[in-house]
Amino acid sequence: MMEKKTQKLGKATLYLFLFFCFLIEAYTRTPDKLDIKPLKLSPSTEEIVLLFHGAKDELNPELAAIAVKYKKLISNRTRTAVVNYNWSSGSNNRLRAGTNALRFGAAIGKELVEYKGLTHLRIIAHSASGFIPDELCRTYRNLGGRAHIETTFLDAFGLRGFLDSNYGSRNHGSCADFSVNILNRDDPAPTTNKFFKRSWNLDVTGLKRPNDFLFRKDPRTPEDDIWLGVSDTIDGVKRNLSNPKQQNNGHYWPPYYFLATLDEEAVIPGGRNHKEFPKGLVAIAPELD
Repeated sequence: MMEKKTQKLGKATLYLFLFFCFLIEAYTRTPDKLDIKPLKLSPSTEEIVLLFHGAKDELNPELAAIAVKYKKLISNRTRTAVVNYNWSSGSNNRLRAGTNALRFGAAIGKELVEYKGLTHLRIIAHSASGFIPDELCRTYRNLGGRAHIETTFLDAFGLRGFLDSNYGSRNHGSCADFSVNILNRDDPAPTTNKFFKRSWNLDVTGLKRPNDFLFRKDPRTPEDDIWLGVSDTIDGVKRNLSNPKQQNNGHYWPPYYFLATLDEEAVIPGGRNHKEFPKGLVAIAPELD
């Protein structure tokens, strides 16, 4: 008798758990009401660089600096545009950020088709915005867009919905002519530490991190960043939040590394290809000078 009751309780618990998973999955795959602002660039634009921040991270200092540096590096080229895009209406809800990112990607991809002279598009995505590049690329291509497309993933989020934690590792980078995944594997940001099968992978995990990164001023508060581990632990040791070095989060190391290594060669349109840098291959990044 007791055994039957235990079995019934076990089944009821399982069904309740599965129902809970279903509700969470349904919630995460339902987009929020979004404010998707158009780019509104010059109709004659030929080269576009788009940068996308992560969840609750529109003030990301590395992305802002990348945009400024990129503009300087291509200042001798006419008909170019560098846009550090604010998609906070979609990124502020972490559980729905991936689904919202798809909507932003589709909308921007549709708009880009209007730029008939566009020859090169580079999409740089950090963290939760990792779902934007491929959807943008697919929409653009499906509507007849012909520009060369390069995607750069910076410690990109890979969880689709609530259950598919390997979506990013299987799919991110699948649409672009060239795609690179720059990742750090020792930070606690969920589903950002996996290599991508559809991108060339550059691992920056074990590199020495300079003091201006270790002591960087982070616009987030420790309380807001429990999700990313800032107020949790580092290397198994409880962080001392009064020590800036321990507040630092390795989730921002890939954007910093990309910024530090961005040079004239790195901004050449179509400068890299998957014949030279094969999809799925993992390379250890060189130390910064």
